[in-house]
Amino acid sequence: MLNTLKTLLKFGLLAMTSLLAYVSPAQSQTYLSLDTCLILANQNYPQVRQYRLLEQSSDFSIANAQKGKLPQIHVVGQASYQSEVTSLPSGGSSISKDQYKLYADITQPLTDIGVINQRKRILENQNELDKASLNIQMYQLNSRVSDLYFGALLLQNQLVQTDLTRSNLNAGIQAVEAAVKYGVALESNLEVLQAERLTLLQRQIEQEASLDGFQKMLSLFIGVELNEAIQLQKQLEVPLLASEINRPELSLFTGQLNGIALQNELLTKSNRPKLNLFLQTGFGRPALNFLSNDFDPYYIGGVRFSWKISSYFTSANQRQLFAVNEQWIESEKETFLFNTNLALERQQTEVLKMQRLIIQDKEIITLREKIVRTSKNQLANGVITANDYQKAVVAEDLARQNNVLHEIELLKIINDYKIIAGN
Repeated sequence: MLNTLKTLLKFGLLAMTSLLAYVSPAQSQTYLSLDTCLILANQNYPQVRQYRLLEQSSDFSIANAQKGKLPQIHVVGQASYQSEVTSLPSGGSSISKDQYKLYADITQPLTDIGVINQRKRILENQNELDKASLNIQMYQLNSRVSDLYFGALLLQNQLVQTDLTRSNLNAGIQAVEAAVKYGVALESNLEVLQAERLTLLQRQIEQEASLDGFQKMLSLFIGVELNEAIQLQKQLEVPLLASEINRPELSLFTGQLNGIALQNELLTKSNRPKLNLFLQTGFGRPALNFLSNDFDPYYIGGVRFSWKISSYFTSANQRQLFAVNEQWIESEKETFLFNTNLALERQQTEVLKMQRLIIQDKEIITLREKIVRTSKNQLANGVITANDYQKAVVAEDLARQNNVLHEIELLKIINDYKIIAGN
């Protein structure tokens, strides 16, 4: 656990260093990557404190188990009165009917040490299982943070495209204003473009509000306040998608199988004969000499042998139960791997589809840009109307928005692939 905390701290320092250092002096912009967000989120999430609590709980449990190797001491006190006592044939003084005893029973296990060590290994394995379960819960955090990151990234890039569209509309408005001024164009042509600009402004307001919401939620997860000075990174280089699965669920399955093997071994060791050293020492009346009416100290020491034969009658059924549980876990593991590989195949298909769409997006944008440039000149010369220019601008805007959407979707699909695979 200490190594885990050190690793988290190291990555956290690297993340914060990159977050603070990657600033463009000219624009005073900070660029934030998804990897940095994931590292910060895993450090900042309240549930991460449960790792330390699990470690403490495991240490206490193992320490208690280890104490089973120490001598076991029981202190017993007894006062009794009996209706009849043994009488001596010689007619001497009879034994008192009230009797007292205070003694300590000390047992040192010899053969049980193997059982105690086995229980320690079971506790250690249980701690690993608890951490694996916690790792699964923490791993699900990656999907939540990624969704927020890509939602904010999409809106940031859509706002950039909205600015470009507004620039094209402004250029058209300027051309029409000049034409109206010199009486070669109708006022209605100008109003068409001005109305479209207001519609675009409404869309921008909605995008900015949505972006603010995404940034606030993402800020809560990563513990860093996001604002307009922080730009999310968009990296379109498609990495090689590793097919190896490294999900934390696999560690859970492995730990469960190890737990069954350890329980099986414990059953074997528990059924063996037991040998202990014992010592009983105390003070009583009568002591070991039951004919004495005096309070005397005494002790008894030796070796104690025990063997619970009846446990063998249930061992076979218990081992069969272990085998059934093992087969169940293996089936769960195979099902998990099957569904995971199926999801990876689906993601790979989506990656190829998005790559093809993006290639076509570039071609469409190039054509739409040419159309807008031509339409701008035609509008200035009165060859086309404002409605024609508006349609050309809207079509180019739609092409750009589709391209942004496809690029962000591609990034998200790649990231989802990595999350599904556990890489």
